[in-house]
Amino acid sequence: MNTISLIAERKSKKDAVDLGTELNEKYHESEVVRIDVAPITTDLVKLRKRLGLSQQSFADRYGLSAQNIRNWEQGIRSPDRAAMLYIALIDHYPEEAAKVASLQINKK
Repeated sequence: MNTISLIAERKSKKDAVDLGTELNEKYHESEVVRIDVAPITTDLVKLRKRLGLSQQSFADRYGLSAQNIRNWEQGIRSPDRAAMLYIALIDHYPEEAAKVASLQINKK
């Protein structure tokens, strides 16, 4: 099995396409490829302040719990992987994330 280690950082769309092309050329599709990504290190306080939002308004806008925001910012708890990915998404695409968070999901 081949292992590829990548560092998570902002890349242009061209860089992402180039990486995908390189991986496709280098590895046969039947091979297993594991990609290790560095932890997401978005500073939630800086993100929230950059967006001009209080803890409560940030939580309301993005469908999160204000208590979780407080706990994460104070270091009482750490966000799980899904929450870290969502925070990274908000960091890069705040308007789009707010639109998705505002959708009404019909559960059956």
